[in-house]
Order: sequence, then C-alpha cells, then structure tokens
Amino acid sequence: VTAQSGKDHWLQEGFATYYALLAERSVFGDDYFYYSLYQNAEQLKNASKNDSIPVLNEKASSLTFYQKGAWALHVLRENIGREKFNLAVKNYLHKYAFQNVVTDDFLAEINQVSDFDTQNFKKVWLEQSEFPEAEANTLLLKNDFMKKFLKLKDQPLSIEKNQKEILKIIKGKDYYPIKELLLYQIAKEPFETKSKILATAMQNKDLHVRQAVATSVNEITESFRAQFETLLNDKSYTTQEITLYKLWKQFPEQRLKYIDLSKNWVGFQSKNLKILNLSL
Repeated sequence: VTAQSGKDHWLQEGFATYYALLAERSVFGDDYFYYSLYQNAEQLKNASKNDSIPVLNEKASSLTFYQKGAWALHVLRENIGREKFNLAVKNYLHKYAFQNVVTDDFLAEINQVSDFDTQNFKKVWLEQSEFPEAEANTLLLKNDFMKKFLKLKDQPLSIEKNQKEILKIIKGKDYYPIKELLLYQIAKEPFETKSKILATAMQNKDLHVRQAVATSVNEITESFRAQFETLLNDKSYTTQEITLYKLWKQFPEQRLKYIDLSKNWVGFQSKNLKILNLSL
C-alpha cells in the first residue's frame, strides 16, 4: 500500500517507524518504548520552532514524516484502543492491497471501527506544524518511569539536600535515563561535592550510566584517575572516545601511555577511535 503522492508520504514512513518501535517494545519493554517516544517528541518540539512544514506536505522533513508520523499513529492507537486500531489497519491493508492511497482512505477505516474525531486529529497532528506537546505529555505520563523522569527534569534534586535520595536512585533499578539525568544535573558541581555519587555510578554495570559519567565529568582528579581509566575498557566506542580524549587532555604526563593503549583501536565504520589516536 503506497501513497498516491509525496503529500501522504507519512503513510509509509510513519507506519515503518511506529511498527519498528512496537517491535522493539516487545523486546526491550515499556520504559524503552516510552523513552523513545519522549526523545522523538523532544526532537519534534525543537524542530517545530523553525520548521513550519506539516506532515501533509511533500516538502516535509524526514523527521516529520518518520517521527511525527509515528507519533500520530500512537495517538490514534491510544485513543481508540489496540484492538480497534489493529482491526482498522488490517482492513486498510486488505482493502487497498497493491493500490495507491491518500490519508483520508486510512482515516476512513479508523472511522469504521470507532467514533474518534479523525477530522480534528488530522488538523492537529497532520496539518499543523506545531508539535502538540500537551497531548503528547499526557500519553507519556501513562508510564510510571516517565512520570518520575519528567518530575526530576522539572524539579532537579540538590546534592546538598538530597544526596541520599540521589545515591539510592543511582544504586536502584530505575531505567538508566533517570540516572543519566541526575548525573547531568550535577555536572557543574565541584568534584569533591559529587565524588561519592560518581563513585557509585562507576560501579553501575549499565554502559549508559557509565557513559554519562564520562560525558559529564570535566574535572578528573588524580584520586579519581584510576577509576576513570576503567571507562577505556567499556564496550562502547563512544565512551572510549570521550574517555581517551579527556584523560589525554588532563594528564599530559600520561599521554604516551594512552596513545600506546589505543594504538590498535578502530571504532565505528567511521574509524572514530583510530582517527582520534592518530590525532593525539
């Protein structure tokens, strides 16, 4: 089933993006799914400040066709329910198999299984360039992890008043973005003030949390150097790149050691680690 023109391009890419995300949800879980939606929403919100082209326009950006298209489908699915949404999609695919379609063809199938106001949906999500942040946040808040994440984002914890709570979260089972957020929020604090939190984060087995330490720490004391050097062994080319450069920069007397240690590194297809080694 293919769109008649570029104007309805989202019918391909929105579905491709959303169904890939639903597949990932079945593997990685709800927290992963909602955080992915949140990240897409943040991109779309920022892009809409300068991008005035809506989904239903052949000149829309890839971000609009893919991510906003996926969000539009999520809004439909959440409003009419999973069963009705799946039925509408199934009917749509059977009815228009090997044919060309427009957006109204798909929305007509939504109308066949529900009384959802597709005209208002079309106006808000497909014909306006602004990202409907309030409606998106309402859907994100269905997830407990996102409730906690957004609360911490709006009301950051203070090391002075909340160090025990921060340490508890870093040690706990919360999904990694919450721990990342806490580490980024204390990035400007003096090393001595946050040393216990950093040491705790470094003991975390999640590569994302350890990478947040590598990214957020700009002052590496001699007492923290050995612990920070363990990041060079993490199975993340990004973490290795960040760590190698920061150590090389802050400890001139150790530069030959770091260059020798990384001499056989390659990294991504772009050879990011090899290029950094040669540059240093």
